[in-house]
Amino acid sequence: MASRSRKYTRPGADPEGRFRPVATPEQKERAEELVKALAPVQPSAVVRSAAWYGTSREDAKLNLPGFWIAFFAVTTIGTWLLTML
Repeated sequence: MASRSRKYTRPGADPEGRFRPVATPEQKERAEELVKALAPVQPSAVVRSAAWYGTSREDAKLNLPGFWIAFFAVTTIGTWLLTML
């Protein structure tokens, strides 16, 4: 015997929401968190402006040649000292 509500139990055929279960507050909160997690990332959330970085990039560029010069000098002098032993 077919149910009287059969036309409403098919997917997408319940326009009034008569047979839709009532969501609990926890389920609603989890659904909102899921929507936020699946939302596309806004560029402003990932990409920062040059003003945000300030001069840190220029400072890093200035220190890089000094690092390689010191590294080469320590390696060369260290190797020379080890060969003298």
